[in-house]
Amino acid sequence: MATGAFGWKIIAAAFGSIAALFVALALFSGHLSVFQGDSSLASNLTVFYLPSPGDQAVFTVSCHASSLSGTHPNKKNVCSAITKQGTRLFAPVPNGTACTQIYGGPETARVVGNVRGDKINTTFSRTDGCQIARWETAQALFTFPAYATVQGRIEVSPTCPGPEQPGQNCTNRSAAGIVSFTSNSQESVTAKALADRGFAVLLRNGTWSIAATAVGAMSCAPSSIAVPTAGELVIACDTGMR
Repeated sequence: MATGAFGWKIIAAAFGSIAALFVALALFSGHLSVFQGDSSLASNLTVFYLPSPGDQAVFTVSCHASSLSGTHPNKKNVCSAITKQGTRLFAPVPNGTACTQIYGGPETARVVGNVRGDKINTTFSRTDGCQIARWETAQALFTFPAYATVQGRIEVSPTCPGPEQPGQNCTNRSAAGIVSFTSNSQESVTAKALADRGFAVLLRNGTWSIAATAVGAMSCAPSSIAVPTAGELVIACDTGMR
């Protein structure tokens, strides 16, 4: 079929319009993807939680627009708190704030990472009223469903050779050492016991085997524990004195 000059102009115009449409769609798609990326910047955090000095549990959490990931057992609530409060969740106590001098406990935490592109590197504690309030504002970060804190100490005995003599004090005493917990799934957690304050460790609920070494002891009796548990865990170690 013959096509005149006028016909070719119509065809060229049509192709030009289609090409322009594809360019417009490509540009629109590009702006749309950038917009979507900007509105769904991920928040990625690592929480170093210490139920007592020297005993640390580490959890990660990533909050994306359409998914959550990480090892933190409370990540849904963590991400919800970040969505509502953003970086305000990690704001320090303003300088000059008057704080009540009350002590909330030995727990501390450090949180590092980013929230929607803003860097986070901050610490939490419970050393006074202001810090306790700040801790409670960010409570989702320090709540661990299906976990429990186990507190305990290492106790060594006997502390005197032979029978106790008049004037001697041969009672069992607390000692420093290392306590290792192993679950049925072979998960392993280690705690450092201090002579003056024992230890505190965060463990997943379930049954754990316990092994320990202590300063001034030849051996420690192996044992086990079901978590959660009530009361203090006392690990018995033998000094070898007879």
